[in-house]
Amino acid sequence: MIKKLVLGVLFSLGFSVSAMGETFLIDVRTPEEFAIEHISGALNVEYQNVASWAEKNNVKTDDDIYVYCRSGKRAETAKLSLNEKGYTKVTNLGGIEDVKASLGR
Repeated sequence: MIKKLVLGVLFSLGFSVSAMGETFLIDVRTPEEFAIEHISGALNVEYQNVASWAEKNNVKTDDDIYVYCRSGKRAETAKLSLNEKGYTKVTNLGGIEDVKASLGR
C-alpha cells in the first residue's frame, strides 16, 4: 500500500528516478488510446513492442517497470515478455482505472 502511494506521488509529479535506479511507468495501449487519456508521467509503448523498446533504450534488467493498459490483459502480456528478456522488477498495475483508483483520482 505504501509503495503504491509513493509511486502515485512520484508519477503524478513527473518523477522517473527511484533511489535504486530508474522507474518506468508504461502505458502499453495504442497511441490512440493514450492520446484520449493516460496517467501523467507515463510513457506510451504498445505491449507487443515493450521488450524491444526496453532493450533499445538500455533499460537495466533490475530497473522498476510498471505497466498498465485498459483492463490488465495487455499489461500482463507485456510483463511476461519483459520477464522473458530477463527484466526482474516488472509489475502489472492492471487497467488504467485501477491505476487512477490507487492514485486517488
